[in-house]
Amino acid sequence: MVRIYKIIRFLIKRKLYFAVRNSRLVWFYFLNRGPRELYRKFPPKLDDIQQRVITDLRRDGIALTSLAKIFGVSNPLRELDAYAAPLRHTAEIRSKKIFLRNLFELLSLLDFTNPYTRLALDERILMTIAGYLGFYPKFRGFSLNLTTPMPDGSGPIDSQRWHRDPEDKIVVKMFLYLTDVDLKSGPFIYLKGSHHLGKYRKLFPTAPPAGSYPLPGEVEKKVE
Repeated sequence: MVRIYKIIRFLIKRKLYFAVRNSRLVWFYFLNRGPRELYRKFPPKLDDIQQRVITDLRRDGIALTSLAKIFGVSNPLRELDAYAAPLRHTAEIRSKKIFLRNLFELLSLLDFTNPYTRLALDERILMTIAGYLGFYPKFRGFSLNLTTPMPDGSGPIDSQRWHRDPEDKIVVKMFLYLTDVDLKSGPFIYLKGSHHLGKYRKLFPTAPPAGSYPLPGEVEKKVE
């Protein structure tokens, strides 16, 4: 009984911590004060491609582009593909997401001989994200995965379902496909306007430190 009480007390304290941490007063004015000051002193210089991505992100919460458009002749796609090729035979499931086989460890080291590390921290990528946020971002992590086709008739599971991520108040993710994806091979699905600036921003909010996974059919009932 004492142990149950301690667990309940821990969960209440943890929930209170995230409620305070994610309040605008703490999150914006305290935790991100430094990134905002850096952005004000050293605003990013953005080209037309970056500006277009930022415009799309602010309007829809999602933007589509290619490495060729972002990097031009220095496109790193071949290097990224070549680095991934020999790792494919070592890929294995390392989390509850049984539809993903991970080529990296779940907590990957920031190895700058790894082209995926360099891509994630490339100045053009980071400055685009900063232009969207209005302050300099903090890097959280990255992964490289093989998506396993699920049996016919299988329903969506885990993050294949509609959900909101719990990592932070505002999260920006970049998805890079090394192979073509069509409507029959598990395309990425996103609800436009569900980001922090969109009309659906209050739909099924997270309860940090947990994310939000609406029941099947509930999102469709709320979306016009």
